[in-house]
Order: sequence, then C-alpha cells, then structure tokens
Amino acid sequence: QELARELRGRGCMVRTASDGPSLLRCLSRALDDERPTRRPDLIVADVELAGCSGIGILEGIRALGWDVPFFLIANRPRDDVARRAFAAGATRVMSATTEVEMLRTAVLTCLLVSRPRPALRRSLVR
Repeated sequence: QELARELRGRGCMVRTASDGPSLLRCLSRALDDERPTRRPDLIVADVELAGCSGIGILEGIRALGWDVPFFLIANRPRDDVARRAFAAGATRVMSATTEVEMLRTAVLTCLLVSRPRPALRRSLVR
C-alpha cells in the first residue's frame, strides 16, 4: 500500500487487486481497452494468489503477446519457483521479505526505463 500511495503521488495510475480473479478481471479490462494509456506499464503480483497462480497469470499474459514488465513476489522463495517464473517471462522475482525500499527502487527504475512519456519520467525522477 505504501508503494501504491507513492506511485499515485508521482502521477501513476495504480490498480490493486486482492486476489487472482480480481487481478484477472482488471487485466482483462485493460486488454480490452483500446487506449494504450489504460494498460499497465508494470504488474506486481504474488506467486501464490488466492484463486490462481501469479505465474499462471504471467504465462497467460505472455501467451497473448503482452510484454509488460512483470514482478513476482514469493512468500517462500525457492529456486524452482524462480526458474519457472523467469521461464514464463518474469522481469523480477523478489522475496516477500524484501525491504519495501528495495521493491520501490526496482519498480521506479523499471518504470523510468520502460515509460516513454516525458512528463511521467520527470515525475518519477525526484
């Protein structure tokens, strides 16, 4: 929530989902929207979402040809989970015990590099 608040304060549109089915609905609406500005520039999801797998969602997104940066957060980081996540196209796999500051830095860096909009780039570099 702290990261979502900060991103909103920097002019980013942030959507949150409490479980897998909610995330799927949110992503489905974004994919159906013709306006590119309505699509996420980055997705952060748990590996173990209630109702479905974060890796499964990532695999589905990649199968549709959507190349959005995708961070996965693992409660119990294991090598096999990380290998499967990276094989599916994950941008980053981080432990749920990772300091919020490390996640914040990784997300802001990824957005700064991947977002072409100059006004937003200025808001991210503070």
